[in-house]
Formats: sequence, C-alpha cells, structure tokens
Amino acid sequence: MGDSGTTTHVRLPQQAQDVIHQYAAIAAGAHAIACPYFINKRRKRKMQVPALVGKGSPREIEEEIRILAKRRRRDLSSMSAEEVKRFVREEGIGIDCSGFAAHVLRAYVREEKGKDFFRELFFPAKGIRSWIARRISPVRHISTAVISHPKNSAPVPLRQIAPGDLIFTKGGSHVLVVSEVERKGDMPVRVSYWQSREWDAVRKGEIRIYDASLPLHEQEWQFLEDNIPPLEMRRLFCVGEVRIR
Repeated sequence: MGDSGTTTHVRLPQQAQDVIHQYAAIAAGAHAIACPYFINKRRKRKMQVPALVGKGSPREIEEEIRILAKRRRRDLSSMSAEEVKRFVREEGIGIDCSGFAAHVLRAYVREEKGKDFFRELFFPAKGIRSWIARRISPVRHISTAVISHPKNSAPVPLRQIAPGDLIFTKGGSHVLVVSEVERKGDMPVRVSYWQSREWDAVRKGEIRIYDASLPLHEQEWQFLEDNIPPLEMRRLFCVGEVRIR
C-alpha cells in the first residue's frame, strides 16, 4: 500500500492494449478508422462469420471489409475516410459492446493467466443443441448477460476497481472495459475505459473520482451519455478475485 500522496497508474497488459488500439484504428483502404458499432438485432443474421454479427476480431473485421469491397467492386483506396466509414456501416460490419469486451479480455487472460478466455466462461444453454453451438463458436454467443452472469463475475467496489474490470450501464445492457486506473495512495482518482459505443464506434472515455464512497454515476464522466444508471462494476473470475472486506 502506498502512502496518501503516492500517485500510481495501472494499465491493462500489453496484448489487451494492442487489441484495443487495433479496434481503434481498423485498416480500410488508405485509412485507419475506429471500428463502428454494430449489433446483430435488426438483421437477425445467423451462422455468419463473427465480423458480420458484431463479434469479430480486428483482423477478421479488416479481412471482411476487403472481401466485401472486392465483391461490391468498391475501390477503398480512392475513397475518403468518411466514405469508407459509410461503406463499412452500410455493409453491417462492426463490433458490439460485449464482443469488444470479450476480445480485449481474451488477450488479457491469455497473457496474464495462460488460459483460453472462452473456455473459462459459463454459457447458459437451453438443450443440447444450444450447448453444442456455444462450445463450437463461443464468441458468437457472448453477451452482456453471459459476462455478468453470477457464475462468471462478481460485483467489485469502486475502491477496488482495476484494469480489466467491467462497468455495466443501462441496466446491464451495455458494457465498458476499464483500461487504466490512477490512484492516489489506495484511492482511485481517475478511471479510463474503452467501449464500442452504441450507434457510434470504439471510443475511449474517462471518469474522475472525487469521492469513492459515492456511487459511480455521481462521479465526473467525460461523456455524460455513458453514465446511464443503474451502473454496476463487475470482475470476471478468470481475470481476478474480489477482496471481501
């Protein structure tokens, strides 16, 4: 434990940071764009590649952009950055909030624990066919409900918040990934997070913590629209333990 005046910064492991930066700068033609938000609700795509259902890795998303551009006979190298973004959105390529969190934490668990993130998770399933589908392609079935399930994660107090923790907003339907925590002594004073922001793209945000005894939504948020209570902070068991005090 540091003294009350010591300032420390704790960040995600390097491989997890690399995944975030890849999503923040998807290679598309001559441009690097923030990966758009996409959730597979309206189109109800089934049995598609992960990049077309909001669950792809950065490399899978880049490859799908190249494939669809060739199929549509679109020259990405001659398009402006805004034209490329529009093309990617119109084709329904992107990442949803739980898919983004899963790929970041997969890199975290691989580097820090030497384990397969998806094999560490419990996936609720109805029947043998559902169980088999989740075993064959767990990334397609990742969701905020899965990662917030009591068999996968537990609430974490604000005083204990750490990189790799998750902040659930909008009643648990949206999730943010904590990427960095600045502490003064033992108290958090600044929390950085990343998310696939609804109807936008992969973005970074920040929370200034003025009183760790107050609820998270009463702290100072960079983007107020991210701060939609009820909020809950949770830590996956495959990431770390929560200390009981």
